[in-house]
Amino acid sequence: MVGNPLAGIFLVLIAVASLHAFKDIVIERPKHLDVDFADLLLEYNPSIPPELEKPVEIAVDLKPLYASYDHNLLSLTLLLNQTWTDLRLSMAGSLTIPVPTKYASIIWKPNTHFINDVSERSASFKVLHLRKDGRVTMEQKLGVKIPCLMEYRDIERGATNCSLDMEAFGWRDHVHYWLQAVDQSKSTEPVMQFMVEDLKHGNATSMLSFPVSVNTGVNKDVLQYMVKDKREK
Repeated sequence: MVGNPLAGIFLVLIAVASLHAFKDIVIERPKHLDVDFADLLLEYNPSIPPELEKPVEIAVDLKPLYASYDHNLLSLTLLLNQTWTDLRLSMAGSLTIPVPTKYASIIWKPNTHFINDVSERSASFKVLHLRKDGRVTMEQKLGVKIPCLMEYRDIERGATNCSLDMEAFGWRDHVHYWLQAVDQSKSTEPVMQFMVEDLKHGNATSMLSFPVSVNTGVNKDVLQYMVKDKREK
């Protein structure tokens, strides 16, 4: 008779211990708030910019991934990030969420282009991110070619200067740009460098011009060698 109560107590202790053991291995995952883009964009008009009374300010981040210089043309592969605020898309909180492709085309975007790009533009890779305070970031990977003519006075220093100029096509009065950052990749430094120190302290403008210093690979010694070699042939 004495054994039965003891056995009951023992079973209770085992059950309690097991309960604590299972409780310790429970994984708590963070809860993510879902955004219904269909509802968010229900009365949204992408043909109207976020600001009507003043120009929309676009913060620009630029990173060159690849650079080459040949026949007076500078070829660049760029990562271009543009960030602006559209209060029509604002929600409570500060979570950043990717915008699904089928809704990205419905959101207003600046029609940014490089004025002096002479390449046959291929489709760029593009993705949009939305913060709940209405800030939109558009990330792009694209290729551009800009003329960088080398003049005689550039030969002695083996470099020439040109610029990469951007504006919003058809929206010049409604979109202004300001430089937030340039991340100069080490792989592109032997070919070119953006000279943007003055731009970092400037105001937003309808056209943003990035001065570029390009290493042409041609100086007096190289030129003399080329002329001599040509004469000997």
